[in-house]
Amino acid sequence: MANAGQFKPGQSGNPRGRPPKARALANQLEQLLKRKGADGRTGKQAFAEAVISGLTRGYIEFPTSTEQYEKPVRIGLTGQEYISLSRIVLAHLDGPAPTNVDVTSGGKPLNVLFEIQEGSAEDDASTEPDDSAED
Repeated sequence: MANAGQFKPGQSGNPRGRPPKARALANQLEQLLKRKGADGRTGKQAFAEAVISGLTRGYIEFPTSTEQYEKPVRIGLTGQEYISLSRIVLAHLDGPAPTNVDVTSGGKPLNVLFEIQEGSAEDDASTEPDDSAED
């Protein structure tokens, strides 16, 4: 143990922290999606339109620029692919569905204790309905 006691208690052995992880692929994809194609749309716009088209038509159409194919290539979506694509789109539009996870009580009821102090919201709230709001 030649390095025993190298750092004082509470002193970090790496004061600058871990270097940031390289995002080479993510950076390349971001750059490609920002480029505009011959039709004036960015890659991101074209991609989004292809995804929505897949959901509304049931197939995704890929434009081609080779002599081998005269028409765009269409690939139909299976039921499972359609459901997966729908889930991805909805998760990005609405965010993930809320989930309730019990990580504290093991499924047993929790006893919650609270105290009402003077001047609390309960004292300010009226218990009688407001008749002036009726139409």
